[in-house]
Amino acid sequence: MKSKREGLVKKSTEATKKEIKELERVDEVLKAINKQIDDRRSLRNYEHALNLRKHYFKAQK
Repeated sequence: MKSKREGLVKKSTEATKKEIKELERVDEVLKAINKQIDDRRSLRNYEHALNLRKHYFKAQK
């Protein structure tokens, strides 16, 4: 006969496997979101630099 503790350990191990799978999925999604945010930030910085350059050359005339 199993003790209560052995039963709990088995249940917690199963739950841990499920949680790990879910956390891996969440991590995958968050990586994709972070990549999109970084791409947008880079594009915004590039556009800002072009705008500053445009104003700089207008001021030089």
